[in-house]
Amino acid sequence: MIKKIIKLFLILLFLGLSILNPKEILPSIKKIYQDVKNEPQNKSYISDEKTYLKIFYLMEKNWPYYEANYYAFKNNVGLEGGKVWYKDVWGWRWPFVFHFWRVFCKNGGQIMILFIIFSLFSLFNSYSIAKKFISSNLAFLAPLMLFPYFLNAIRSTSFLFISWWGFFFFLAGLRFFYYNRSSLSTIFFTFAIISKEHFIIPILTMFVLALILKKNKAVFLIPLIFFLGFFFFHIQQVSAIVALKKPLGISQRTSIFNKELLLSSLSFSTNSYLLVSLRPALIWIILSFIGLFHLLLEKKEKYPVLIGIASFFPIFASIPFIGQSVWQDYWGIMYVPLTAIFSLSILSLFKKTSPNKRKYH
Repeated sequence: MIKKIIKLFLILLFLGLSILNPKEILPSIKKIYQDVKNEPQNKSYISDEKTYLKIFYLMEKNWPYYEANYYAFKNNVGLEGGKVWYKDVWGWRWPFVFHFWRVFCKNGGQIMILFIIFSLFSLFNSYSIAKKFISSNLAFLAPLMLFPYFLNAIRSTSFLFISWWGFFFFLAGLRFFYYNRSSLSTIFFTFAIISKEHFIIPILTMFVLALILKKNKAVFLIPLIFFLGFFFFHIQQVSAIVALKKPLGISQRTSIFNKELLLSSLSFSTNSYLLVSLRPALIWIILSFIGLFHLLLEKKEKYPVLIGIASFFPIFASIPFIGQSVWQDYWGIMYVPLTAIFSLSILSLFKKTSPNKRKYH
């Protein structure tokens, strides 16, 4: 009886959804959809998302990416004509996602539709990953937990943050890794790391684990090689447009410990959750560690569990040191959904919820 009560409490905690009112949600989504179908006018936008949208529309007019990037940020009214950011190479987004949008989309509304499609695939991927650690009867909780997180992105222009698209690729790579599809895993990890450079943190950690445990290293090594190639190409292209103060400028982007940024990243996109004031992501992280460390003690095959920890903890631990502003709260996209998925591993403490014996990777 006690176990059933505990399981019920955990299910309610995992879901933790507020009542979603379609009468409020649908009009806001429709409004955003209509808004992004139009190119932002110069000096009319202040957010990063609208700046990315401006870059996309300029590229649709056959502007080269780096020239479009410079022009779009220069016309962002919140950046003093571009003087704040352009001499720092880390202020320039990498071009992959913008070219990816151009392949499939003609306007911002179609980018929104593409985001919804990728979100649906990611919900399926979350279920597939959860099945590797708990029974399939409970793995369905993973997509239910993530649904409001993704929904929040299309209630605003948040879906234009590059972090979302890097995360979608990373999650797909992780899913294929767990199902022993090394080639596809390598491709999607590569897409992730050249979409959002911060994914070098978990991928490098995974590579080190593979090196130490003498596992297949190529699935992580190839994305790292692509990262280096794209990074030096990126510096060269940026340097051709502006004179960089420092080619790397890493010291300009670090902090001693930015607690406010860490907490804001935990809260990002969680305002549809019932327990938003408690920061559900913080609860997910705690439960993830308890569950995954339990699996480390229980399972003979520890490598897949370690990969699970490496997928989210290194970014979580790095954010307060590599970020400077609470406005970088969207970095939570890169790890919070993963903590939601792996928090379900806490259910492995109850034997009947553990998955049937199956090979991991």
